[in-house]
Amino acid sequence: MTSPASAQRDLQIQATAEVTRDTQELGGYWNERLKAYFAGPDDPDYTIVVIRPYRIEYMAIDSRVPQVWER
Repeated sequence: MTSPASAQRDLQIQATAEVTRDTQELGGYWNERLKAYFAGPDDPDYTIVVIRPYRIEYMAIDSRVPQVWER
């Protein structure tokens, strides 16, 4: 087990999220394994959350200078 003080990396992601009922997106992510939970891509309980990152920050403990990607 490692303690937080011995962590080797740090990753932070900032993003927006939205629930979509777009039929193309629902069909695009649908696969047969989901039949155990939903009737099909048209099932009203089947929903996708689209997450769009706008800032990602990564830092290795030995560098102390983060690598930042921003949109």
